[in-house]
Amino acid sequence: SPEQTTMYTLTASGPDGSTSAKLLIKVTDTLQPPVDGDYGKRYEDKIPIDATLGEYDARRFALITGIVHDEHGNSLENVLVSIEGHLEYGTAETDLNGRFAIPVQGGEDLTVEFEKDRFITSHRTVFVPTNDIAITETIIMIEMDIESTTFAFDGNASSVFVHKSSEITDASGTRSMTMVFQGNNQAIAVDENDNDLFTLETMTTRSSEFEEPRAMPAELPELSGFTYCAELSVDGVERVRFNDPIVIWVDNFLGFNVGEVVPTGFYYRDEARWYASENGIVVKLLDTVGSDGIVDALDIDGDDIADDLDGDLDYADEVAGLNDPATYQPGDTYWRVEITHFTPWDLNWPYGPDGNAEDPDDVDAETEEQDLCPRKDVTDSYVDCRSRIYHEDIPIPGTDISVHYSSNLVDGYTAGIISVPASGSSVPASLKEIQVNVDIAGNHFTQTLPAATDQLASFVWDGTDVFGSAVPSAKVNIQVSYVYDGVYYSAGTTPGMPPQFGEPGSILTTVPTRSEVLSSKSQQIVVSNKSMANNMFAEGWSLLNHHYIDTQEPDTLHKGDGTIVNQYTGRITTVVNDASHDFRGLDIDSDGNLIVADLQNDRVIKVEPDGTISDVRTGLNDPTDVVIDSPGNIYVATVGDSRVRKIDAVTGVLSNVAGTGIAGYNGEGNATGAQLNNPWGLAFDNNGDLLIADTNNHIIRKVDLSTNQISTIAGDPWSAGNSGDGGPATAAKLFVPAGVAVDSSGNVFIADNWNHAVRKIDTAGIITTFAGGVTAGYNGDNMLASTASLFYPTHVAVDSNDNLSLVSQYNLFNFKQL
Repeated sequence: SPEQTTMYTLTASGPDGSTSAKLLIKVTDTLQPPVDGDYGKRYEDKIPIDATLGEYDARRFALITGIVHDEHGNSLENVLVSIEGHLEYGTAETDLNGRFAIPVQGGEDLTVEFEKDRFITSHRTVFVPTNDIAITETIIMIEMDIESTTFAFDGNASSVFVHKSSEITDASGTRSMTMVFQGNNQAIAVDENDNDLFTLETMTTRSSEFEEPRAMPAELPELSGFTYCAELSVDGVERVRFNDPIVIWVDNFLGFNVGEVVPTGFYYRDEARWYASENGIVVKLLDTVGSDGIVDALDIDGDDIADDLDGDLDYADEVAGLNDPATYQPGDTYWRVEITHFTPWDLNWPYGPDGNAEDPDDVDAETEEQDLCPRKDVTDSYVDCRSRIYHEDIPIPGTDISVHYSSNLVDGYTAGIISVPASGSSVPASLKEIQVNVDIAGNHFTQTLPAATDQLASFVWDGTDVFGSAVPSAKVNIQVSYVYDGVYYSAGTTPGMPPQFGEPGSILTTVPTRSEVLSSKSQQIVVSNKSMANNMFAEGWSLLNHHYIDTQEPDTLHKGDGTIVNQYTGRITTVVNDASHDFRGLDIDSDGNLIVADLQNDRVIKVEPDGTISDVRTGLNDPTDVVIDSPGNIYVATVGDSRVRKIDAVTGVLSNVAGTGIAGYNGEGNATGAQLNNPWGLAFDNNGDLLIADTNNHIIRKVDLSTNQISTIAGDPWSAGNSGDGGPATAAKLFVPAGVAVDSSGNVFIADNWNHAVRKIDTAGIITTFAGGVTAGYNGDNMLASTASLFYPTHVAVDSNDNLSLVSQYNLFNFKQL
């Protein structure tokens, strides 16, 4: 058992007779990450002095690092770095090289905030694994535009104030933004909750363009192609709203057609998220009166006829402020958008590849240590043919122990060479290039390869982290990306369309995108720094019979002869994340499809392996779980009437299996006469009996379908709790058990909802905690299931390989059974 200490006596017979030695052996659970925080101690000097967390969880300790530049590519020091919504992690600052590092609790997405005087605040969201270093992309922070306009609203509707930003020219074209304010409007400073603070008597306004993706205030939604974004601001005031909309105009520098909808959104820093706003429109400026060269109307549909947007029969008010013929000329086209507050505003079209595009092949990277030739036991000296590592075994006389020499365990040997196949025997004709990115121990490496077949990228790791310190092993995150030229999609041409920001487009335009389109595949492997092997007793030398577990990758066993054995168990990963359905329970049919109870939509659905979703049956009364028998009949738990129903595989007819339709508990006996209380989970055991998670009765019940008799196999119907591990399940306490499943050996798994755990009943009827139960939350991808945090697990299912899946809130996880 863990932490068990035992005294052993070792006797060795040698030429000089027998000798013995007493050894004190401490046996620990090698699959349990170190509770003393080995990984955390390595980087505890990075913890900010203003961090208030108190104690970091050793199983979740992680770092976030990255680099910040200014718009000229210079390293930007003294940038204040913090984690949005997590003041407890404190603050860090970038150094002379623009680099920062801040420790956090890993296992989730975190948003990093970058702040510096005179520069615009930026956010970047990154998934942070546990016991690893997450890397943000290189950030470019920009200063406010030097152009500004100061004015005061005078209450006069005929007064117009105009601000025009600095003009920017690059490969995409020339553009600036014009903002038009009317005198009878009002600007009001507000707090983070949108409460009014005070009215601005005067204001100095600016519009500062984010000229490239790395300078953006945050990552864009997945379907939005980088097009145009600017920070709209008032000097000295963080948040400003307007009583009436103001109009912004951006040069149509990319050449979209007049009448094209402009997808418009804004970034709300207080929530670190993008919001869609009312669409803008591409317009053409017109001179309809006197042919004097002064703009007095606009066209919104491409017919060169003036359009009245507000229906007041006045065509000039739509172009108020654009009456300077030296700047705004008839025939020019603009993107016209109305807004009501200041923040980063984004005018971004949907996008896609220009031409046929394909995903890369699945990444199949390898390291030298994974590609060794089989050892030849005909000699005690041998050389690995690929890595050219020299080995020698020398027996210790009088014992069955040998010492082992490996040339890769001496100073100066490269820790790891990572080979990444980047393309196969064919590539798409439209492929522009291939990018291969490798992140390891906070270091970022990248290679760009030609758009050709059979490309291979090779990376050398020197065994150190990004701070220059040697580490024993590291997770390697590899991404292969096919790069394509992109083209924007039309967002539509219908006035009054719902907001199109972040939505997919319908028709390809001929307008090329300002950034390339990437299609990527990823892989994670582990590379060990053998020069730091902790079983060496001298440089290059170890005991052949002495093996050790990698503290960072507890599934990895390093053997004394330098070889590695991986036994991957208990890992947890996200499979589906879709909040448009209220997933409550699932089973797997004979074709590998997920059959899922969708409570919100009163239906049972099928999710095919490619993600396609279709209805199985609708009109059910709050279904929470399904289970399928061998003939294909579907049993459904419906909490709306506290019953278990059966959908006949042939006729589709519904029949009652258990429950009276009245929630409650009235003991054992006939299943159709027994009261259930919100049954949520169902499963068949290996005898064909139906198991029911009788949720609000806090018990697991069994229905013998041959006799229709019901009995309790776990929990106490009169008392909820979290107790009984190591004893009979019938004497244990559960707390809102919501799901149940059975593996091929007959073990029963329970989603113990309010205990945030998965409990296991073995074939002897003994109950234990199998997963979660540590703290409530959503983290633990790539961690051991027993150390992950779950958040109200609702249902579980087991496939034919004894892989256990569970639904936790709206997230679907999968981890292999131990």
